[in-house]
Amino acid sequence: MLYWEQIEYRKLNIERMEEASMLLDKIYYKVNSLEGDYAYLKKEEDTSEELKCVARALLPPEIAEGSRLVYEMMEYRMV
Repeated sequence: MLYWEQIEYRKLNIERMEEASMLLDKIYYKVNSLEGDYAYLKKEEDTSEELKCVARALLPPEIAEGSRLVYEMMEYRMV
């Protein structure tokens, strides 16, 4: 393997590790509104960010407006 190929390979591995670590991070949300089959979530850490639209089928059934959720390991759960 050539030197520049090794560098590219390492960069690719680093990017994959960063993506994997993002899946392990906890992200806290507050349910802003419920509209039909969708919930609009607001990140607690970053108030300037847009609302995230999520299908209610992916969320715990007991959610209500104002509920706190955590997204971890590709799953939402109540806090």
